[in-house]
Amino acid sequence: MNKSFDFITGATGFVGSALVLELLSRTDRTLVCLVRAEDSLAAYERLQSVLHEAALVYGCEKLVPEIFSRCVAVAGDLLDPGFGADLSHLGRPIDFWHCAASLEFDDNRAHEIFQNNLGGTRNALDVARGLRAERFLQVSTAYVCGQRLGFIPEEAPRPKLGFHNPYEASKAETELMLLEEGEMDVRIIRPSIVIGNSRTFASTSTTGVYGFMREIYRAQRRFERQKIKMPALRLTGAEDSLLAVIPVDVFARDAVSISLSGTRERIFHVTRRNSITAMQNLQLMCRLMGIPRPELASPDEPLDRMNQMLASKLGFYKPYVSGNKEFSTANTESVTGPPEARVVDPLPYSRWYRDYLVANDVPGAVLGRNRTRVA
Repeated sequence: MNKSFDFITGATGFVGSALVLELLSRTDRTLVCLVRAEDSLAAYERLQSVLHEAALVYGCEKLVPEIFSRCVAVAGDLLDPGFGADLSHLGRPIDFWHCAASLEFDDNRAHEIFQNNLGGTRNALDVARGLRAERFLQVSTAYVCGQRLGFIPEEAPRPKLGFHNPYEASKAETELMLLEEGEMDVRIIRPSIVIGNSRTFASTSTTGVYGFMREIYRAQRRFERQKIKMPALRLTGAEDSLLAVIPVDVFARDAVSISLSGTRERIFHVTRRNSITAMQNLQLMCRLMGIPRPELASPDEPLDRMNQMLASKLGFYKPYVSGNKEFSTANTESVTGPPEARVVDPLPYSRWYRDYLVANDVPGAVLGRNRTRVA
């Protein structure tokens, strides 16, 4: 390939597709994207469909011609040696972006999670070395901090402090592996909870706060079908906990700025603060869906059947609404400068997703995304 290019895994995912749009907007590079598909044609069609859809949802219609002319699909699998693809004709990429990951978190899927996140990243790093990429950029998560509370610096993970689930543990172990890399410039970019686009408020994700809201919507629909009034939710957690969120396009903008900079730093938190607490967020969601105002329950309080069922489904989210974490963004701001706004109003994002759920009445699928693994 004669043109300068970046290589990207996970380009068909929520974060990866937004990153591709940002790269198309701010660079003139060709973007070579690994896509899990049976053959080259299927990979091309899947990539074009996802990126075209993301451009429309995020108000970036002007980038559609760039998607067709500058995005190249390579059929392969993250876990196969060399991705199971012939990459010998590509030449040397400028940046190798690794966005693909498993977003599963259940303990009984720990082996699969580590295989995808740690093993997949080892494989990606081997490919990047083989291509002699100038930089390797890993999209990680701010929650490699695990159970740590309070001020969280931009430093290597501390596994001894413990994790809430295998997802966090796998991402932390992956970072530690990458920080030992000596052959190329490695930069680890850690988003907090990623939400929709800051301009259109739309999202292509079914995870994070959207998964939380979807489970509440499902419960509401079950009660409606039975013609029973839904009782108030009673959930345990820290009433004053602030969520750390980042709009997906803002993350992409900061991530590309980090890639284009001459920084010598290696770890970057990309986040903003929510303008209201976790409990206020829950109250907002319930108000938008027309269900009773939720209440805070004590940890030892017996819950009725509905709240027991909901608590089991929302168990994954509890650590992220219990206890405050303040993520340092010093390294990021040394590149991007201070953000225009340090807080995010969740109302328009929640309203958009509520409207989507109501309009489609398909609470388990938003724009066809799969959270298991994106490559």
